[in-house]
Amino acid sequence: TLIGDDAFQECGFTSVLVPETVTEVGAGIFRNNPNLESATFLAKREDVPWCTFESCSKLTKVVLGDKIKVLGDYAFQYCSSLKDYTQFDQITKLGHYTFYCNAFESVDLSNVLEMSETFRDCKSLTTVILPPSMKSTAAWSFFGCDALANITWPTALETISDGTFGGAAFEELEIPSTVTTIGYAAFEYSKLRTLIVPASVKIVGGS
Repeated sequence: TLIGDDAFQECGFTSVLVPETVTEVGAGIFRNNPNLESATFLAKREDVPWCTFESCSKLTKVVLGDKIKVLGDYAFQYCSSLKDYTQFDQITKLGHYTFYCNAFESVDLSNVLEMSETFRDCKSLTTVILPPSMKSTAAWSFFGCDALANITWPTALETISDGTFGGAAFEELEIPSTVTTIGYAAFEYSKLRTLIVPASVKIVGGS
């Protein structure tokens, strides 16, 4: 069963259910539904396609089928009421701007293997647990997260990439001794007053 691109864009739904019988889903099928509050996506596939729930500004509850491993680019961008999502433990890949400008306060990304500038400008985000196996943070992944003050670092981290924590709220920070590279603008506009950089760091790319 197929649901095509933009099939239900700008409708008046308050809740939606995509059943297990659906196997093919196009892009942006529910985007720009300003009244949508809850969504259950049980389609038999491994991803939520790009822009699926983009700009559903009242969306507060999301339930995904247990086969979902990938959240596509912009899938929940501008879902400004979405702050409680509990299925990160089954997600292995997060796309570009997947949760841009959302209302998360904390996220546990322990099982995520790949991400991009996924949480940029999530202004309420205070706490992040990064995957233990992560060797390099995704560039600009938490840029503009102005309340971000608590980070659980990966044990394997080697590189803090460009713009990762720009604008963050932490005032004191100790870089892990495994890190060798800090990228351009990695902490730009942050509120840092004290930064402890270990001798392991050999390359600092910018401000």
